[in-house]
Amino acid sequence: MIESKSIIKYYSFIVLIINILTFLFNLLPFLGLITIKIAASILFIVTFFINFCLIILNFKLVNRKDPKGGRWIKNVCWITIFVYFFAIFFLGVSPFLYSFLNIFNIPYLILAYSIFFGMGILIGILDLLNLNRSEAWL
Repeated sequence: MIESKSIIKYYSFIVLIINILTFLFNLLPFLGLITIKIAASILFIVTFFINFCLIILNFKLVNRKDPKGGRWIKNVCWITIFVYFFAIFFLGVSPFLYSFLNIFNIPYLILAYSIFFGMGILIGILDLLNLNRSEAWL
């Protein structure tokens, strides 16, 4: 029990920091720093896998029967998987939109990035908020 809580605690902090950094790195090319685009792409892939690992950890360690903490965390994990499917689809379609309408592409990408990284931040915050509740963990 204590080991799983410490794993979730440290991993949630890592997820929060990585998601915020990746969001900032993906916004910098829109501000004119094009040279950071490769680093942002690599960080995006790393963040996706780190968020997915946190979702898997939550599915294994969270108690679904707890109505206050565990159920919320697992429901957010399922919603995140659903959102990630569509966010990756929207981000994959963005190069076609770039040639079609550049003005529409920038807010579109900012919205997609904020949803993508916001879900990882939300899961990390929910884990940290429910860390001291023993009912929330298996």
